[in-house]
Amino acid sequence: MSISASKLGALYDYLDGANYKAGLKLANSLLEKNSKSDLVKSLKAYALERTGRTEEAHQICSEILSHHPLDEDCLHPLKLVLRNLHRLQDITRIYEAAHAARPNDESTAIDLFASYVRDGNLIKQQQLAMKLLKLSGGKEQYQWWVILSIMLQACNALTPPSLSNSLVASPSSASSPGPGALDPGKLLQLAESMASRLVARSGKLESLEGLLVYLDLLLARGQPREALALVIGPIGGGVLRLAEERALLHADLAAACGEVREAADVLRTQLASNPEDWAALNGYLDCLLPQSAAAAGPPSSSSDSQQQQQHQQQQQHRPCMLSRPCASSSLLWFTGGLAARMQAGSPGAQSQHPQQQLPDGNHKMASSSESRAGDIEAAISEAHSTIEGMLSAVGGQEQPQQQDKGRQVTMRGPHLAKVELAWRVAKLSAFTDPVVTPAKWQQLAEAIMGYMQFAGQMYSCSADLRPYLPHMAGSARTWLLQQLQEMAGFPAAEQDGSAPGDSASHLVAISEPALRKRISALQVMDGLGFPVFNSETQAVQHALQLMQLYVDAQPLYKGLDERERAPADELPPLAASALVSAAIMAPSDAAATSHLLHALLMLEAAAATRKWSAPIRLALVALHTLLASPGGAKANMDFLSIKHVQLDTLGGHFMLPALRAYPLEPPKAAGATGAASAAGGGGSEPKRPSSKLLAKTCAFFSDHRKDAGEMLFTAYSSGTYSKVLEFSAFKERLEASHTHLLAQAETVLGTLQAFLAASPQPTASSVCALVADTWDALGFNDAALATRSAGTKQQSAEQEWPLTLPTPPLQHTRFDEDLSTRPVWYPPLAAPVHLAPVCWWEQRSVERALQGHGLGWWMATASAESMNPQAAAWRQGSHAAACARLHLPQLLTASLLCLAHAHEASTSPTPTQLLARARAAAAAMAAVGLPSSGGEAGSQQQPQQCLEQLEGAVSGPEWACLPCSQQLQRLEVVLGAAMVAACEATLDANKLLDAGQAAHEVNPSPALHARIELAQAAMSTACSKLCVMLAPQLQSNGATADAGPIADRSGVIVLPGAPLALAAALAYGSLAWLPVFLQAWSDSLAHLQARVKKAKTSLQGLEASSASLSAALYQLSQAHQQAQQQLEKSLRCVQQSQQKSLLEKYSGEDVQQLWAWQHSQLFDVGQVLEALAQEQGNLLQGMADMCGRGKKAAKK
Repeated sequence: MSISASKLGALYDYLDGANYKAGLKLANSLLEKNSKSDLVKSLKAYALERTGRTEEAHQICSEILSHHPLDEDCLHPLKLVLRNLHRLQDITRIYEAAHAARPNDESTAIDLFASYVRDGNLIKQQQLAMKLLKLSGGKEQYQWWVILSIMLQACNALTPPSLSNSLVASPSSASSPGPGALDPGKLLQLAESMASRLVARSGKLESLEGLLVYLDLLLARGQPREALALVIGPIGGGVLRLAEERALLHADLAAACGEVREAADVLRTQLASNPEDWAALNGYLDCLLPQSAAAAGPPSSSSDSQQQQQHQQQQQHRPCMLSRPCASSSLLWFTGGLAARMQAGSPGAQSQHPQQQLPDGNHKMASSSESRAGDIEAAISEAHSTIEGMLSAVGGQEQPQQQDKGRQVTMRGPHLAKVELAWRVAKLSAFTDPVVTPAKWQQLAEAIMGYMQFAGQMYSCSADLRPYLPHMAGSARTWLLQQLQEMAGFPAAEQDGSAPGDSASHLVAISEPALRKRISALQVMDGLGFPVFNSETQAVQHALQLMQLYVDAQPLYKGLDERERAPADELPPLAASALVSAAIMAPSDAAATSHLLHALLMLEAAAATRKWSAPIRLALVALHTLLASPGGAKANMDFLSIKHVQLDTLGGHFMLPALRAYPLEPPKAAGATGAASAAGGGGSEPKRPSSKLLAKTCAFFSDHRKDAGEMLFTAYSSGTYSKVLEFSAFKERLEASHTHLLAQAETVLGTLQAFLAASPQPTASSVCALVADTWDALGFNDAALATRSAGTKQQSAEQEWPLTLPTPPLQHTRFDEDLSTRPVWYPPLAAPVHLAPVCWWEQRSVERALQGHGLGWWMATASAESMNPQAAAWRQGSHAAACARLHLPQLLTASLLCLAHAHEASTSPTPTQLLARARAAAAAMAAVGLPSSGGEAGSQQQPQQCLEQLEGAVSGPEWACLPCSQQLQRLEVVLGAAMVAACEATLDANKLLDAGQAAHEVNPSPALHARIELAQAAMSTACSKLCVMLAPQLQSNGATADAGPIADRSGVIVLPGAPLALAAALAYGSLAWLPVFLQAWSDSLAHLQARVKKAKTSLQGLEASSASLSAALYQLSQAHQQAQQQLEKSLRCVQQSQQKSLLEKYSGEDVQQLWAWQHSQLFDVGQVLEALAQEQGNLLQGMADMCGRGKKAAKK
């Protein structure tokens, strides 16, 4: 029976209007009358998927696919459902069948091409695009589809370069070229010949996008002269409508051809017409002074040289390519383009001058040092003349303005050009004439001050000057600091660079321009590393002065919208930096906590009126993290409303340390008592503040993987061909994201921690099922299936699962974190995310390596992927820590399942396979956790070799001297090795029992008792050190020891973040999951002993071996119980002391002045302190209850 059009129309209306409930009801009624309608079924599946009933949607889709539908009306909604269900291969199959049925239908072929784009099947893309080209009679659009498919194959066929440039993208399995792919050089030749035939046949190009792709091909092929002829010829003139774009392309390609003089002339003409064109200015100076671009780079280290040698070996089979010239246009070298990718992988791209790498040899270097010096002087003179002409064009030294949509805009480019040129000249002088170098640096300092006088009142002034500040040194820096102090209103500093003290007068801002100049001067001083504080008092005084200036600026805030940038918003973060400097210099964690609390309260007061100030909010996130307040960190981050790609660039490195260091937060309750009761396991599952962020982060990467194909096909179909390459590179970048790896690892561990905290008696089977479900949701299907099949005894000898989870190697991992948003006193640390706050406190108290002022290496743009040695160390350590965290659940589940199936060791391969997986996971953790491995997750050592290093690497007296964070990391490694040894010994005993070879005494694995003793010592040492940080801080008279906590007038204490983060890592980590393993081992040994009793032959030796295994189990159990009892006792002691008055008052009168400026009733110091202390109290309660619960489970 056919369905009427009116009924179908009503169903479509319901779905289009998001009324899915009514749509389901109508679809069900229609199916009652026509149960075979695939169209209605597909619409019903769409409604089910949109309402979250994905299992039912999967079933209906599978049913429809079994009918091999060909009707387009059915295929379209079915495609939407399958895409949302991540069944992209099924979409491809249905359109392949439709295309086979209608081979000459262009629309069906386009749908199939879109499916191949989603799958990333580049070879089939190319083949189908050629079919479309024939069907359409040579349509230009399809020719570009063929060319782009070939170019993408060339991109993926190139040897993956190392992490040397943010433009290069790592290879992706989803977009691999597939079998039969050609050599990249031949692919480029084929694509270039097709593009040249297209241009020759028509004599023109239809769009700018086609020109950009053709130019990219020519540059990748090393043909810059052909590209230049194309741009300046009639073809380029037909599509380049803006003279500015054409001029930049002309100059770029002329420089690439070695015609530097021609490029400089073109750019000089462009600057005469548009003095604000900063890209043209930089290109012009690059052409005149190419050595200045090479001098600007840091010297290559030995590691860089080794990396370049590896590059040279990898690049032997690369096609001929062109190095990126100095005057480089983003229009030409666009992200994801072949030329940009290949240039990024060039071994000399960043260390040598580009013009020396050109294949045609047109660029000739001067023959003598004298002639080179003369050429440089002439070039400098010409540059000065050009800049003076730019200044004359915009009005000289006054503040010229131009109209932009009715607004007056100051043109600052020509004035900043003077600073740029002075910086380049100063850098060159070190190579050409070192005698005059100090004078050149003095000229740079004077240029900076000149720019300060011109643009100091602008918000962008300090940001404009920031790139030049790290290079200032010597007498020029001293002079510049003196001038800045006068501009800021400070008296001259002492000879040693100390900060001004009590003698400094209050700074009164008369007008907004005067205020802005003072603030710009303070920001530039901060970038130069000033002031350098000699004492905590100096740092606090500096903060007081800055906040007094903030008080004086309050009249200028009247009438401003809360979201509008205010004149003095930069002052609170600068004052907070001074207070953190005081905390870094503090003699104890208690004193440091006091300064950090002052900074936190000051910023919270400022945030009460400046709610949407990103620097204030991000600084508050960092301070709440260091003070064990994950709720406060989350509340401040929520104001910024990060989403989409910001989850990759900001969420991971800012929020995960706060939410994973203190992993569980009790549900909200009416009072503190109710909250504490809820945290104590009152029957409800604890709330996980990190779960939402982790879910959003994983969903972002998953959704982009699903939707990236749609964006790519949209770029194809709309003719924006350069975006095809850009979107493809972006897709590959996200798939290799370090944040994604981190979110996957923490999602599994967070789910496991919440389960262990909520379950009174967690069992091995429930833990394995939970981890398998989480793996399945994250896309680790093989690991999930292997765990489930082993748990259900369905694994066969033919099934071979990967030994470890797939983790991207370091050289293919992309670090997208925007580290420049971090305060200078909050550097990124190479540590596991849950121990990041601990490492900050350890560096504060041990190395004094932190800083509260200046510019850190992470403040530069794209610093996460820079070649800075500190950035490389951070990448290596962060990647290794994330991989180790990802392997921990596999170690646990494989060990539990191995013990559960130990009695089948002689009849089934399952226990041996599980043991191999546990050993591989433990070895992977050992490879990144031992100092001898260098922290590289991709260690080439065999698993047994890694495990055998444990006894020598982490035993002995050096263990007690390690920082607590390293002790906890190595504790997990040691426990993992002990678990593997326990599984080996238990399996061996069961095998010998089945073989009847136990007539004599059989000793367990020799490594077992050694590793048990090592684990016992490691656990005891780590727990004792942690308890020293907690319990001894409290004295019997209610006062605090030197390293004690801080309390306000009501007696509510505030602990430093380090002991709470360490306690959480131990209570919710090793001490939480170890009882599950101990119970599984106990059950396995009980089963072994029962089998021994039932044996008919005498097995006295095996009985002795069983007793030895039981003794090892008892030893590890006792160590676990003692550690839990010790930690619980310390936590209870601190918790009870929370109600005692530890300090008579919160702070001295001088610090009270920090809050005297507060003019609003929106801020209450006591309320903030009470919330922070209550949150810490809830964390203490939850950890103490967790230890008590684990202690009871261990006794059982």
